[in-house]
Amino acid sequence: MSVVGIDLGFQSCYVAVARAGGIETIANEYSDRSTPSCIAFGPKNRSIGAAAKSQVISNAKNTVQSFKRFHGRAFSDPFVQAEKASLAYELVQLPTGSTGIKAMYMEEERNFTIEQVTGMLLTKLKETAENALKKPVVDCVVSVPSFYTDAERRSVMDATQIAGLNCLRLINETTAVALAYGIYKQDLPALEEKPRNVVFVDMGHSAYQVSVCAFNKGKLKVLATSFDTTLGGRKFDEMLVEYFCEEFGKKYKLDIKSKIRALLRLYQECEKLKKLMSANASDLPMNIECFMNDIDVSGTMNRSKFLEMCDGLLARIEPPLRSVLEQAKLKKEDIYAVEIVGGTTRIPAVKEKISKFFGKEVSTTLNADEAVARGCALQCAILSPAFKVREFSITDLILYPISLRWNSPAEEGLSDCEVFPKNHAAPFSKVLTFYRKEPFTLEAYYSSPKELPYPDPAIAHFLVQKVTPQTDGSSSKVKVKVRVNIHGIFSVSSASLVEVHKSDENEEPMETDQHAKEEEKMQVDQEEQQKTEEQQQAQPENKAESEEMETSQADSKDKKVDQPPQAKKAKVKTTTVDLPIENQLVWQIGKDMLNLFIENEGKMIMQDKLEKERNDAKNAVEEYVYDMRDKLCGIYEKFVNEDDRNSFTLKLEDTENWLYEDGEDQPKQIYIDKLTELKTLGQPIQARFQESEERPKAFEDLGKQIQQYMKIVHAFKAKDEQYDHLDEADVVKVEKSANEAMEWMNNKLNLQNKRSLTLDPVIKAKDIQAKTKELTSICNPIVTKPKPKVELPKEEQKPPEPNGPVEDKEAQEDELLALASIYDEDEFKRAESAQGGETRICLELPQNFKIFVSGNSTESLQNNGFEYTVCFLPPLVLNFELPPDYPSTSPPAFTLSGKWLSQAQLSALCKHLDNVWEENRGCVVLFAWMQFLKEETLSYLNISSPYELKMCHQGNRQSRTPLAPLDAEKDGAGAAGSAAAEEEIIDARAVQDVESLSSLIREILDFDQAQRRKCFNSKMYLCNICFCEKLGSECMYFAECSHVYCKACLKDYFEIQIRDGQVHCLNCPEPKCSSVATPGQVKELVGEQLFARYDRLLLQSSLDLMADVVYCPRPGCQTPVMQEPGCTMGICSRCNYAFCTLCKMTYHGVSPCKVTAEKLMDLRNEYLEADEATKRFLEQRYGKRVIQKALEEMESKEWLEKNSKSCPCCGTHIEKLDGCNKMTCTGCMQYFCWLCMGSLSRVNPYRHFNDPASPCFNRLFQAMRIDGEFWEVEDEDQ
Repeated sequence: MSVVGIDLGFQSCYVAVARAGGIETIANEYSDRSTPSCIAFGPKNRSIGAAAKSQVISNAKNTVQSFKRFHGRAFSDPFVQAEKASLAYELVQLPTGSTGIKAMYMEEERNFTIEQVTGMLLTKLKETAENALKKPVVDCVVSVPSFYTDAERRSVMDATQIAGLNCLRLINETTAVALAYGIYKQDLPALEEKPRNVVFVDMGHSAYQVSVCAFNKGKLKVLATSFDTTLGGRKFDEMLVEYFCEEFGKKYKLDIKSKIRALLRLYQECEKLKKLMSANASDLPMNIECFMNDIDVSGTMNRSKFLEMCDGLLARIEPPLRSVLEQAKLKKEDIYAVEIVGGTTRIPAVKEKISKFFGKEVSTTLNADEAVARGCALQCAILSPAFKVREFSITDLILYPISLRWNSPAEEGLSDCEVFPKNHAAPFSKVLTFYRKEPFTLEAYYSSPKELPYPDPAIAHFLVQKVTPQTDGSSSKVKVKVRVNIHGIFSVSSASLVEVHKSDENEEPMETDQHAKEEEKMQVDQEEQQKTEEQQQAQPENKAESEEMETSQADSKDKKVDQPPQAKKAKVKTTTVDLPIENQLVWQIGKDMLNLFIENEGKMIMQDKLEKERNDAKNAVEEYVYDMRDKLCGIYEKFVNEDDRNSFTLKLEDTENWLYEDGEDQPKQIYIDKLTELKTLGQPIQARFQESEERPKAFEDLGKQIQQYMKIVHAFKAKDEQYDHLDEADVVKVEKSANEAMEWMNNKLNLQNKRSLTLDPVIKAKDIQAKTKELTSICNPIVTKPKPKVELPKEEQKPPEPNGPVEDKEAQEDELLALASIYDEDEFKRAESAQGGETRICLELPQNFKIFVSGNSTESLQNNGFEYTVCFLPPLVLNFELPPDYPSTSPPAFTLSGKWLSQAQLSALCKHLDNVWEENRGCVVLFAWMQFLKEETLSYLNISSPYELKMCHQGNRQSRTPLAPLDAEKDGAGAAGSAAAEEEIIDARAVQDVESLSSLIREILDFDQAQRRKCFNSKMYLCNICFCEKLGSECMYFAECSHVYCKACLKDYFEIQIRDGQVHCLNCPEPKCSSVATPGQVKELVGEQLFARYDRLLLQSSLDLMADVVYCPRPGCQTPVMQEPGCTMGICSRCNYAFCTLCKMTYHGVSPCKVTAEKLMDLRNEYLEADEATKRFLEQRYGKRVIQKALEEMESKEWLEKNSKSCPCCGTHIEKLDGCNKMTCTGCMQYFCWLCMGSLSRVNPYRHFNDPASPCFNRLFQAMRIDGEFWEVEDEDQ
């Protein structure tokens, strides 16, 4: 069962999950833990999250964002109308009167409800969680702002159902933060002590919330909450946008608000500028290229000016802080700490305001972005039976007072009563008692409309049906249960009618007047939903409410006293009948409509999936074309003849052209068929290459086996003692099989060597491996046949003879040799200096064996409460030394150490080893000890899954050297452990070899992983790419999906992806599998240069977002370099190149940056259009002389353009001040006419001026006066 917490934010969302390692915030497909709250609708599919965020400008009208606050609101709501003007997409009024969103989807105009849009976003977050957990996600906890009303909360619940999620709880954002803060605290006061009061401030992108909570050990109670629903990061963004709209309007004459795309770009740039100002107090430039009407704009802003603009916003920070203290009746001195979360709290001025109000530094121990999601995941783990989490109770509150209104027959009007006052504990239930003869309606509404951030105070109408009078005509007693549930939603959960049945004897007369008075009576019972302590605290308040609501009942009792004595009462029997309730909720989606939305969401999910598969099929064709085209001229070149290579290359080129023309938009099956067609041509070539790579090794392995068996045959013939127990017939069989295999191998080698590489091979690697396997199956059982053991008759135990030490020494030597032959070197190691050694016993664990950590130390908190599944546990280490009189008289001296067993358990094992010696005194016992420890330890200590790891107290820690017996500590690990605990003695030979619980967990998991890898390396696996069976040591598996591939195939796959820059696509090659290769796996397979490229590309996406990162400008390097604030020098850590971070040239100290001719022209234009501050910045960066030179060159160029003309051939500028109109270019020596700029003949250039048809006839000479007027001289002689 999955445990997922979702922070559904205004601008971005986070998903946290509870796993074995604790609470983890998971990343999406872009390796980003933040998923934008954005949905883009396209002609064929939807894009959600980061993919939609990239379309905000290009597909503005169909990209939906900033929709969180529209939940449960009518289209006519003032808030909706105010927001409508600033949105790029269109809001519409739906038939129900609620708010909808209009967008073009699948080439048609569609209207979507807010619940549908949020359901789409939740579907994406659900998919992200499922990809991380590798299992379906259903149960979740979703966060909502604490100020959400009943209608808004029900709207979010509907959205979760549309996404196919079972929302266990809607939790307030500040409550989730408080849970994430308090559940790990171990120093909280006890229940009977004064609670610790902590204030949580959450300022996100759209709203500002403050909550004060009281903490005791295992308990959280929200005391008060306050808010400002419109104060958030976007308000600060809007201040910058307004400023630059005004500045650019004056400076560039642009009406930015008239162009929605330009306005959206400005919002994005202003948000970046705001984040930069949080870290930099200096002037910061903002440059936007081709901003509007192909105009580049630029401006500057600094922190001090920004704070002046936002003075009004900063003043709104204190009122909620003051309000929350007043509601909780606390002083500033009563506050233990102030925790801040939310992205906007990173603005220094916001921190300063909060800190100044409380008179103490704010705390930032929580992750400002992920704290809400982590709190949601913790709440989900608490509610889920799949996880074991320490007990931690949460008491939230009802932010707005809730009242009920009903018709009162006695008063002939409406009566009302406040059922849940402000800041009442939640979740909570109350039972109301009414006296009615007919069905009646209860109207629920918020008592204080002025406090609501919502225009309509109505919650719902509840019609209690099938109410009938008693048999005697009197009013019936109706009990109505009202509840504010765990989601913070009010409801009338049930209603029941109490029927009174009286016996016929002594029937009592009707009291019509009395019941008429009781018709208006209502009494209240309360069902606390909290734990025992909270019930005791709530009792005084409950009594007061009951007394206040039962005044009418008291009056009726007083009147009854004055009445005459009644007759003897008859026996009364009562029965309870459940009554149906009809709900009329405000802005609630009907069930039929909700089912339709769920069905539509399923269709859209399927459409997205089909489009993704179509694109994947198309990309597969494109990838295959590029891959094969490169390899045909590379590694595959000698495995295909020239004609086939040319035809295949032509086929690949035709396919590439088809992809970008007719194949741009084709069905999925067309791409699959096209890929199959290409693979039909390319697969034989790939197979020949693969065979050439694997065949030599297969022949080598076969040759080694043949050589090994022939050596054994020669040793047998040489009467080697090691093989003298083998039968001669069997050895002849081995020799024959080896010779036949040798002959077969030589024959196949000769045939293959004669065959061209462009033809299919004579023998395949799998056939050679099969031959090797066949030879091994015949010969191995023969050559590994053990020598027969000679069992000596067991002699009765006799007292030691004088030659006992000699016999003991021989017995010791035989026992040690036997152990060395039975166990591997890593299981048994004999000591060099003494008769002793060390054995390491690994226990055989049952399948799915689980362990978990227990303890109160701080270092174990991160692992406490979570289980780990292991296949191997670190071995028990038995160090022994054999005394000279062993085994005749004395037992071996030993110590038993283990990392995961307590000292009490180890002591119990030591005691049992002593008992084994007593039962076998005089005989060797080491093998019996080892067999017991290996096979019976778990059953002897009654250890089962899940197993709790414990650690002895610091004072009880021992070294490996046996010491005097220490005090015992109690251990509940079964019968043996209990016996050890009763004796209260810890055996000095029992050593728990562990430093801390955290190191113990790390060592266990590392050992388990190493052993799993060892087992994997020793088995055979079938590669899912080349379909060859290989040893695990030659293969690699993906841990998340367990798919296995050989390293050779994965190496090629990784290299292709890295060379293409697709470092984020190193997924498992299995179709539809999203497991990702770890950097360690990539480094193991690819070369250093490729891994360096992979590492650089993997980090580049993150580094690009960092303002203080620049890249080395050398083309072959491009290493990211951290830029020191205020410094313009960057030094590459890879090539040690020092460069200027401004101009990216070699570092030139404090001298101005050099600029190119093209840059000089841009610099001149930028300088002329800049304000004084920007001009000073440019002069400081490039130098006044460079700026002056640029201006002078501009004047020279303008003069030349005005007073010169360009040669029609080479474009050289030619100046003419006076004289002949026949010009000669100084560059190319071409003759041309100054008047018409036509080229002149080199033979007779004057013919142009003598020809009557020429426009320049008789205009050879032309001069200019000083005043600019022309005078002409006609040359009549020519």
